Amino acid sequence: MPKLYYRIGQAADRLGTSKYHLRRLAEEGLLQRRISKTGQLLIPDSEIDRFEEEGVPPVPATAEPQDSLEAVNDDAGPPPPPSQKAELLATPSRHVISSAEKVLATRHKLETMRIEEDIDQIKNSRRERREQKTALKAAHEAERQRLEESQRALQARAEEQRQRQMWLDSWVRSAIQALPYGVPESYHLDVRRHVEQTLRDVQPSQSYSLVSTLVSAASAKAIEPYLQQQETEKAVKEGLATLDICAKNAFGPPSEWQIRAERDARATMRSLPPGATFQEKQSTAKAAVHKINAKFEHSCTCDRLAGQVTLWYGTEEERRRAKLAVEKALKSLPLGSSPVELEEAKNKALRPFEEAIERKRKEREKQERIEERIDDSLHYIKLYVEELVSQDELDLGGDGNLTTLAYELRDAIALELRRELGRRELTDAQFKRLIEGLVDEEL
Repeated sequence: MPKLYYRIGQAADRLGTSKYHLRRLAEEGLLQRRISKTGQLLIPDSEIDRFEEEGVPPVPATAEPQDSLEAVNDDAGPPPPPSQKAELLATPSRHVISSAEKVLATRHKLETMRIEEDIDQIKNSRRERREQKTALKAAHEAERQRLEESQRALQARAEEQRQRQMWLDSWVRSAIQALPYGVPESYHLDVRRHVEQTLRDVQPSQSYSLVSTLVSAASAKAIEPYLQQQETEKAVKEGLATLDICAKNAFGPPSEWQIRAERDARATMRSLPPGATFQEKQSTAKAAVHKINAKFEHSCTCDRLAGQVTLWYGTEEERRRAKLAVEKALKSLPLGSSPVELEEAKNKALRPFEEAIERKRKEREKQERIEERIDDSLHYIKLYVEELVSQDELDLGGDGNLTTLAYELRDAIALELRRELGRRELTDAQFKRLIEGLVDEEL
């Protein structure tokens, strides 16, 4: 145990003396002390206890300065009696001698009383100091015992908490080990939290059956979200099994209909209340997939009807646009539409394309007729030129130039002929007169 030291001021207060007196005793070697690194005078507790038992000794006279010795001697008492060798004026009387003796005895008696009083005060001071020291030691002992009892109580509580924590940990391990196969480790923390909250007010002395029941209930509550999710996944899987086999992609990634069926099934699951049973989830998922089957069947019917579009006399681009228009019209119909409604929607979507193709066909036929009549115009031109030559209204300069001139005139008037034939229908007589007029203009 380390030694206890007091500063000189603390020691002087405890002993009821001055710092100067203790410092002088230390200088004379009557008091053990130690000098700190900062130059302070430190007195051990054992020296203070010794002075409390024995009393604080006075400073030796040889240690006092001369002035202080003289001051002490001046105050020591009355002056010594006159020397017997001094010359007396007369022989002292018996009364004077007895008075002097009486004064001297009284002085000694007073001095004895003062010393006895000082001794009593010192004894009382020592007794008070011993009582104070005893009381201080008793207080220290009581405080030590209180601290020991508090420490023991803390240790007992710590041991109790350790034992309880071990008990809790054992039940948590038991609950985690009893979890169903496949529960992710992320749920272990939830199991621990629920078990600790459930056993928070339960003592380890409770029966095993009661604690086991509580732990099982807490564990089931912790993994309830996982079990609900597993039920949902199972219901979705069973619902997807009812999807039309033609809508599935047996190899490779899922088809568009599989993706839509799973998306709709999960969306309907989210609309169910939290406490929905597995049967409710199963029927909901199947209903969602049934709607997808209806949409798939409708889409297949629309594709089949659109694939039947032929559009005779139409171009490839016109057929492509017609099929798209038919698909759009058919798919806009509600599910469950009758074949008659589907056929009407198809014909309505095709009608503009068929009319446009018919207009183009008629226009093409018209152009073909115009070209045929233009080709026929060559005959009328030859006849008219021959007539002009016969009437001496035209000189060809040789018979070999008639055909050439007829072709040149036909090419020259072909544009005007197309314009007139495209604008109105002409009879043969009107067509002949038109040709003769145009030839006259060219000649």
